[in-house]
Amino acid sequence: LQTTRLSGEPGSLQGKLLHDSGSIYNAGDMDVPYRWKIFLNTSTWVKCTISNGHIAQVFFLSKRSGYVGEVTKVNPKILHDLLERDFLPIVFPIGFDENFDSYNINADDAACAIAEAVEAEKLAFLSDIEGVYRDADDPSTLISELRVDEAENLISDGTVGGGMIPKLKNCIDAIEHGVNRVHILDGRIPHSLLLEIFTNKGIGTAILKDD
Repeated sequence: LQTTRLSGEPGSLQGKLLHDSGSIYNAGDMDVPYRWKIFLNTSTWVKCTISNGHIAQVFFLSKRSGYVGEVTKVNPKILHDLLERDFLPIVFPIGFDENFDSYNINADDAACAIAEAVEAEKLAFLSDIEGVYRDADDPSTLISELRVDEAENLISDGTVGGGMIPKLKNCIDAIEHGVNRVHILDGRIPHSLLLEIFTNKGIGTAILKDD
């Protein structure tokens, strides 16, 4: 997605971007290559923000978090309606509160909440890394599969850090709320989703329910 910073400089807290009133991003456009890929694969798609589609409601976290919202409620009806009519909904993570003030929502948080609400079988996070590593400096330590308890241990013992912590927490949350499998993949690799799902080993990290 192509975003445009209006003003101000975003910060970060616990691996997530923070924004002030002048650094809310305009998520109203999409990179041309992605747009054409969608056009080539489906003739019917709908762009909507979490706000104008009334998909989710958010609350203001705190002054410490800037203009960042957290999803409190998801209304999946509009997504089900679009899918039943063979439309592909593309959701931009801008939400509103009860006063209709707009807030940026972490895209992983939004995806996790929506996946839980629509009772998705699988959820995939496309990132700029291959997946979860036991050693962040050694790509050969990529973990192909993780159970929830193993993922929690990687967080608690400090094996993972930075932006991977909230991403793994979202994976765990999704699994605990009914999603059967969550994947973390390198979105820069062509056909990464197909390679992960339809090959024996996959190319990223899959998080699964505990046995």
